[in-house]
Amino acid sequence: VGELELPTTTVNANEIHFSLADAAPDLLRAGIQSVQVLHYGADKCPHSEGHVNVPVISNAVPFDLAPTVIEVTVGELEGIDDAPRGGLLRLSTHLPVGAGQKVVVALNEWSLSATPSTYLFECPERNCDTRELTIPISNVVPGEYLVRLQIDGADSLLGVDSDPNSKTFNWFVSPRVIIA
Repeated sequence: VGELELPTTTVNANEIHFSLADAAPDLLRAGIQSVQVLHYGADKCPHSEGHVNVPVISNAVPFDLAPTVIEVTVGELEGIDDAPRGGLLRLSTHLPVGAGQKVVVALNEWSLSATPSTYLFECPERNCDTRELTIPISNVVPGEYLVRLQIDGADSLLGVDSDPNSKTFNWFVSPRVIIA
């Protein structure tokens, strides 16, 4: 996966299983990743510095490694009454976000309205890898919003209410933030 070699857990004629949990968490990045199979045979091939086991390598196949929003808070809000708000959205993620990765946050109004509001904000460039992001927001109407994070084109997943007795059964319910 990317530059990492992960051990397989199960191999059969049609499937190869491995666990991303076997990777050091600081080495994975959310976003579009590639996966390849490296098959090391029993034969040794000659190499200029001795004998090495050279793998047969499959074609690369892309997949999305979705980020997960662990926590979201809002601070330094400006605006009064019904006026739109500006401030800072602070998010923490389960995987580090690379300094050069493109990050966009989407705020989707959590509402019964037929046309809920949606806002997109780009995260400023960062000098280092981080799990903590601070994103300036502006012109946001006060309300409650679902928060999605997109890193290099891979979107975080929203939580769904799975309680059949809940008024919001099968609705997207998290993560949410209140812009007051």
